[in-house]
Amino acid sequence: MPFILAMFCQFFYAFYFDTEYFYGETYIVSLGTFLAAVLNVILNFVFVPKYGYVAASYTTLVGYMFMLLYHYSIVKFKLGKSHIFSTKSIVSIISSLFIIQALLAQTYDKFSMVRYSLLVIYLINCIYIAIKNKEPIMFFANKFIKKKQKMN
Repeated sequence: MPFILAMFCQFFYAFYFDTEYFYGETYIVSLGTFLAAVLNVILNFVFVPKYGYVAASYTTLVGYMFMLLYHYSIVKFKLGKSHIFSTKSIVSIISSLFIIQALLAQTYDKFSMVRYSLLVIYLINCIYIAIKNKEPIMFFANKFIKKKQKMN
């Protein structure tokens, strides 16, 4: 489960990563990736010998969460572009994922119907948020595509 959450963090940090790339801050992207890799190696070195492969999934999650926070901070404080994405929506999605992960872990072996019901509720919530925020998402996507076309 932590690895699944890590993939959601990766998906969301890509929004901010793409914003940095769009504004030509590519060195910052490289620095964030390097710092996250160093953090992951250190955490693996500390926790994997003691807790095994399960610790690797949690350290991967921490690494991706670091990248999400790093890229968000760069976009908000350095570029001053925090208004592009709905931080409230991103935080609510990730928070609900943590809650759902905890509930799913408790029902993994016993209550498959509850588990799948929670998953459906979460997916409906994600679709609702995407539809609600369609305009800013499409605006940024179109702007990014136009800039890419100008570069080619």
